[in-house]
Amino acid sequence: NCLLAEWSDWLLCDRTCGGGQTLRERSVAQPARLGGRPCSGGLRETADCNTHACSLAVMPCRVSHWSDWGICSTTCGIGQEMRNRKVLAMAQAGGVDCFLALREVRGCP
Repeated sequence: NCLLAEWSDWLLCDRTCGGGQTLRERSVAQPARLGGRPCSGGLRETADCNTHACSLAVMPCRVSHWSDWGICSTTCGIGQEMRNRKVLAMAQAGGVDCFLALREVRGCP
């Protein structure tokens, strides 16, 4: 009887958004001989992938503008002042995550 090999891994999707296709394959491991049963089933299989709308794809993290510098921590000598910003939107669909600084500190007289 015919024997089919195992399916390969799925290949990468041919599109990152808007609907693409992926593919996997297999081969005949042993052809039918001397009246054995022939192979049944395909050697190639496709599937839909990345069906989400492109308008949602690759949205990076967004942060606010910096706040004003705060009040110096001391009135005499060298102190510190700080300013902040906030995350407005987290990354979506593979966008760049929020690795930006959300606080800055500097010296002040």
